[in-house]
Amino acid sequence: MLRSIRPFSLALFATLLIGATLTPGRAQTPAAANTVFQSLAAAATRQDAKAIANLYSPSFQPPDGLDRVGYDSAMQRFWKQFPGARYTVQVLNSQPSGSGLQVETLTKIEGQRKQGDRTFNLASEIKSRWLLQDGRLQREEILSERSRLSSGSNPPELTVNAPATVLTGENFSFDAYVDAPLNDDLLVGGVTEDPIELQRLLNPTDFRLQALTAGGVYKQARAPQRPGNFWISALVIRRDGLTVVSERLRVVDRTRPNR
Repeated sequence: MLRSIRPFSLALFATLLIGATLTPGRAQTPAAANTVFQSLAAAATRQDAKAIANLYSPSFQPPDGLDRVGYDSAMQRFWKQFPGARYTVQVLNSQPSGSGLQVETLTKIEGQRKQGDRTFNLASEIKSRWLLQDGRLQREEILSERSRLSSGSNPPELTVNAPATVLTGENFSFDAYVDAPLNDDLLVGGVTEDPIELQRLLNPTDFRLQALTAGGVYKQARAPQRPGNFWISALVIRRDGLTVVSERLRVVDRTRPNR
């Protein structure tokens, strides 16, 4: 069972909420954009892939280097794992950008998955920046992402400390520790770090579990020398529950940190 508890990312599926289009000719106003995002959240909850696919710009490219085939495969895989997932989208702000509208959103996803005699509960938040142009979605940037998967009668509540962005070659730390007193509980857990790409999405790295004597998992690491996006995930297990947390880490070029 533990081999199936793997790190994961939901940011790849956030675009299915916001793969939106404004009807050509309609004013690209904040109110119009908000209407689109709410409509797409409802379509995603229905898992209406055909309706969503019809709304993309022909030139739209999925995030994180995926092509449309890989993106659609990942989306269908997620829906199969969480058939009743619910989506909400909040428009945080919007402003004109050239001939379009730049919109920042906060997407929340909640779902449940049955696996054997276990039930897994999912909660995810993704902050994104979108460009709506000529009535269609042209570009997406994922700003931050955090997901939590838990199971059991009393899954550990974890506090996570991790940077959202680091420079190439920079040292950083990641820790996830249990909030409540441990008493005599025995904890086991582990940490993984994976590049965000289709192969890792479909076949994530397994956790290497070890006994946790300090109430959580801790990792000191050095960012790679090349820019990119990564998932850092932690798993903590005790006798009455388990929790997996996954966060996106953006590695930006040290010579161009504001890019």
